[in-house]
Amino acid sequence: MGEFARRGVLVFGISGATWSAIDPLLRDGELPQLRALSKRGMSAVVMSERAPGDEHYRPQVAWATAATGCTAERHGVTRFFHEAADLRLPTLWDLWTEAGRRVGVYGWPGTWPPRPYPGFLIPSHLARDDQTWPPELAVVRGFEQRHRGAEREGQLLRHLAESARTVRRLRRIGMRTRTLLTLGGCLVRLPTLDEEEAALALRHARLELATDLFAGLCRTYRPDFRAFVTFLVDFASHRYWRYHQPDMFPPDHRRPGRALRSAVVDAYRHADRSLGRLLATMGDDCLVLVLSEHGMAPEPISSEIGDWRIVLRPERLAQMAGADPSIVGCPVARWLAFRQPRGGDPGALDRISENLRSMTFAGSRRPAFEVWNRPDEVVVRLSLSAAEFTGDLETSYIELGETRAPLGQIARRWGRTRSAMHDGQGVAVLAGPGVAPNGERQLVRLVDIAPTLMTLAGVPVPPHLDGRSFAE
Repeated sequence: MGEFARRGVLVFGISGATWSAIDPLLRDGELPQLRALSKRGMSAVVMSERAPGDEHYRPQVAWATAATGCTAERHGVTRFFHEAADLRLPTLWDLWTEAGRRVGVYGWPGTWPPRPYPGFLIPSHLARDDQTWPPELAVVRGFEQRHRGAEREGQLLRHLAESARTVRRLRRIGMRTRTLLTLGGCLVRLPTLDEEEAALALRHARLELATDLFAGLCRTYRPDFRAFVTFLVDFASHRYWRYHQPDMFPPDHRRPGRALRSAVVDAYRHADRSLGRLLATMGDDCLVLVLSEHGMAPEPISSEIGDWRIVLRPERLAQMAGADPSIVGCPVARWLAFRQPRGGDPGALDRISENLRSMTFAGSRRPAFEVWNRPDEVVVRLSLSAAEFTGDLETSYIELGETRAPLGQIARRWGRTRSAMHDGQGVAVLAGPGVAPNGERQLVRLVDIAPTLMTLAGVPVPPHLDGRSFAE
């Protein structure tokens, strides 16, 4: 066990990756980093984890299972909007810290707000604000926070222009000149692209920037345990699988450009390039795990309503709900989290919750939103059904008391409806000291990931884990 004690560990997370998309690319000689790791180690189908009673595999739940080695029922993260305060059990980076190691975590869901660690922690895109550890790295999260808000409000061009102010600080952390030029190219091209193409181009740029910054932070902090999670594949698969396997879907008369037609495979290619860059920062004797928390499967008949994805606009909804000026709305996938980041009237969250619960669809009088009251926030999701939605945001109405407004006042159309959805079979490729090469793909459980990494790295495995090491 002591032989492995000081070897580094890299966990490279590709949310939503699936063997059904990877295998054809491997057969065509693509994804060289993943192919090389598979040859010198082992690959596996990962049986994912769902919260009790939930029909869906949710990334927040599954990444918590991977981090703790325990089921959702025990670790406590059972909703998409759950975060670190909901997690009841120690994570891999907690256990590495207890063993006297340094850690560096970037983009792992359920890590907000971060607590102090020997190293660094950058929460995922689901975080509510720009908090990081150490606090001086807040510029890293701030870039993505502004991007998400601007995307919801349809102001991406303004976001990119305003982000120029942070370039100097990002450069000091690790942003390359090449990435700066890529973001500049997005700024120039954005007015010529349709909304879906623009969103895709910016997400590729974000992955390039995140890889730069993570590599730079690892050079500075030199963590023993390193974890990096990207959601580019998950995003591209959800939105553009219809172009990846067009024969499974009704005919599309939009004539999408090359970027959308190849969006899924391009996302995998980009993830593989990022993996290669991060492997170059590690020693030859490091332990490497490539992991997806669940898989992805085509959804020819989308469960989303209509032809277009509808997203809430935080500022507009807060205004209609009569929110106090201290209230700020933060996008969390399809949800919005309303918070008071700088304090204020202690009753303001209760009032916005009451008003959101009172909003109804005109005609049916059915509640327009699902609302969850949490200790420091109110989480809301649009409860849209075919009965109330005409397909036109300007002719579907919501009401609050005597106020009546078109749905388009508080929501906007953003991309096509989903064409793929999570399934229960994720991806794992493991290579490094103690991992015997095995050409036959294995079947493992997501709860087995944490104890396997700890066993191979010489970190004591707590007795409370639900999983067991498959390296043994």
